[in-house]
Amino acid sequence: MWNHAIGRKECGSYTQIVSSGSMIGTSSLLTDVSFGGDYIREWVIQAPNLTHLTISSEINYGWVLEELTSLRSAVIDLWDFVVDSKFAKFLLGVVQVRKLLVVMCNATSGAMIPEIHLCTFHNLKSLKLYMHFCDQPPIMLAFCLLKSSPNLEKLKIEIYYDEEQIFEADKEFQNALWTDGMCANLQAVQMTGINWRRNEMVFIELILSKAKLLHTLSISHGEKIVMPSEDALNELLRYKRASAEAQVLFKVLRGSVKFWIYCIVKLRSIIRSGVNFWALRETSRQVRSMV
Repeated sequence: MWNHAIGRKECGSYTQIVSSGSMIGTSSLLTDVSFGGDYIREWVIQAPNLTHLTISSEINYGWVLEELTSLRSAVIDLWDFVVDSKFAKFLLGVVQVRKLLVVMCNATSGAMIPEIHLCTFHNLKSLKLYMHFCDQPPIMLAFCLLKSSPNLEKLKIEIYYDEEQIFEADKEFQNALWTDGMCANLQAVQMTGINWRRNEMVFIELILSKAKLLHTLSISHGEKIVMPSEDALNELLRYKRASAEAQVLFKVLRGSVKFWIYCIVKLRSIIRSGVNFWALRETSRQVRSMV
């Protein structure tokens, strides 16, 4: 609960200030902001006691975050503002968080993302992205966030998009976005809703080939896959891995039956025994016999 809010008239618009009084809660939600038709030039949020903040809005209210010194986690769902030139400045207000969720799938398709130079999230350990790989803006922003999170340990990506891929982010394109030190401490990746589109597969291959401390990659596909899952998984098993301890976990939907396929793929064993898809099928049968 906010302590109080003050509307201040400035040049025909309002600046809304959420103050930092001692009664402010440690967790707050700001969503569907509306003030009877008055245009609010910007929201200024000052809350030194706040530990969690969720902001969800279709409208760009300027969003200025100040004095959030206790903030530990944040959820950001700001539609087209995530591809706004001021979004990097906005993220400075949450730079101290340990957990961050950013919704990027609501940005207008075909929007042009400006060149972004983000602050460094030194404390960020867990990053969750609601996104898709069908257009350039969410892909670019995802790489910017990964590049700016040197101590990131957990990455979760939920894919929300059923339309066709309209931008090709091939291996050359995504490799060019990768920089030294990216994902240096990344240990666990979970990706859900994958439809085996080429951009998604390239990203998976890049993570496996670059993340040297990765121990778990968990994948589940969506309902509109563009190629048979067996073909996709067989291709994925051929990808090189920077970590000899990398485990690959698949959740596969076949017809109306869901089952888990646990496939522990280590670089040494791949070199030694040449694991292929038939080995994966055998693993699948063994797992189903145990459940």
